[in-house]
Amino acid sequence: MTGRWNLMIPALCLSVVMVLSEQPSCPRGFFLKKQRCFDIDECEVDEDYPDGPCGDNTVCINTNGSFYCQCEEGFRSSGAGIFSADSHVTCKDIDECSGVKDICGPNADCHNLIPFYSCICKHGYISSTGGEKAIHVDNVTCIDIVECEENKYCDQHATCINTIGSYLCVCDTGFGTKSGKSNFTDLQEKCEDICVIDQTICGNGTCHHGAGGHYCVCHAGFTNYGDKGSRCSAFNCEHFKDMNNLIEKFNGAHDLVVQLEKTCLEFTESNNLSGEELLRWLLSVIDELLSGGAFNDNRKVSTFLHTVESALGLIGPLIQTPGTNMSSKHTEVELRVHKGAELPRGL
Repeated sequence: MTGRWNLMIPALCLSVVMVLSEQPSCPRGFFLKKQRCFDIDECEVDEDYPDGPCGDNTVCINTNGSFYCQCEEGFRSSGAGIFSADSHVTCKDIDECSGVKDICGPNADCHNLIPFYSCICKHGYISSTGGEKAIHVDNVTCIDIVECEENKYCDQHATCINTIGSYLCVCDTGFGTKSGKSNFTDLQEKCEDICVIDQTICGNGTCHHGAGGHYCVCHAGFTNYGDKGSRCSAFNCEHFKDMNNLIEKFNGAHDLVVQLEKTCLEFTESNNLSGEELLRWLLSVIDELLSGGAFNDNRKVSTFLHTVESALGLIGPLIQTPGTNMSSKHTEVELRVHKGAELPRGL
């Protein structure tokens, strides 16, 4: 009995060793489970690789027995597009705003994000989807906001004018701003009666507010040459009273001097005078003087021409058109009137 057991023990030990030596092994990238090899998912996050084996801003792609790395969308590889974890390749953000010209279109500003980018509509524009942002999506654009349709930007005495990307408030006729701005977008600006905010607008006259705007009633001795919306200024009629020399030299000059003085005084009363009618009357008086043969020396001619020049200076501001041609029996006048920003100051 004893000898039999001695033979069996070595045989048993030999059998165990063989079994272990024949146990299957798995290639790299696999693990053994229940006598079978299974793929190791290297991309699975664990304590050793909390951000994954590929590093920041990457995507790990598991394969059968291995894996590879790629940069996330919006990032660019410092090396190859596909790389291994130990290749020391990094992924950096792509600045789309500087890399692609007009990536957001003409009415938006590009803001780089990590990753990607954002398009923010400029002031006065709104996304075609209805918001402020036009994120990088096809067919989303920034369109002009028609502020005037909302009727909340300009006050009751102003007209709203829409512009591309903005708007303007323009005061109605007869109204203005205290700042003097002709148009504005500041919500604090208000359009007020021009006679109230600018008490010097009529100069030496009284300002009145009418349906068509303001008008000036000049004080005695001042005129705005019949332009009721203009400032009243002093007008000198005295030199027409000092033409006795002309009357003495020309028998028919009395009526001319009297009418010129009368017209000058009427100026200061803001009467509506017709420049064309006055010019026609002046030509008839000149014809009468010329027909009488009164010009028999140079001094008379000089005095006469000076008077005519003064008369034309008086009549000129009343002419409605910039150019007037008028003729009579002995006289032809071509009068050009340039009306500047400021009214003339007397004669």
